[in-house]
Amino acid sequence: MGEHTSAPSKVLPLNTKRYISILQDNLHPEFVTGFTDGDGSFSVLVNKNTSGNLPYKIQPVFTIGLHPKDKDLLKDIQRFFGGIGNIYERKDNSGVLYNVSSVKELVEHVLPHFDTYPLITQKRADYLLFREITLALSKKEHFTKEGLLKILSLKASLNLGLPESLASEYPEVKPVERPKVELVEEFSPH
Repeated sequence: MGEHTSAPSKVLPLNTKRYISILQDNLHPEFVTGFTDGDGSFSVLVNKNTSGNLPYKIQPVFTIGLHPKDKDLLKDIQRFFGGIGNIYERKDNSGVLYNVSSVKELVEHVLPHFDTYPLITQKRADYLLFREITLALSKKEHFTKEGLLKILSLKASLNLGLPESLASEYPEVKPVERPKVELVEEFSPH
């Protein structure tokens, strides 16, 4: 009985065959949710609107960022969501991003997925705020001052909060209470 001295190049899940079949076939919805919990983000960009009647352009963005060598996995995730969104390589080649920023596509594809297969980390709180903002945008609530203030109050509790320039322009905006997220005791192996 010879001694095995070579170290494995990387650690694979215990049920490697099952894991690989998930990646080769259709991605399991819970895998996509779990992957997003680890490498995804929900953000809302607010920029001055230089054209049009509204003072600000508000853009919700769902993103998953990975190392460039994992671009094929992002393509699989894009296919999972029906081909929506875009995949971008960072200019410095430090990563590749899958972005969905169309309000219509978010409402039709991304929100239903995460409503059915909820995130289980604290990222769920960001998702719930993002969801509320995206739905408000889909209803054109940002066309009114009241709707804009509602969206800014939600944005103030999301991720990094409200930029200083917006906070000083709208001092009446107060962050909403972040949703509470309880750690689940059992979760899917996907």
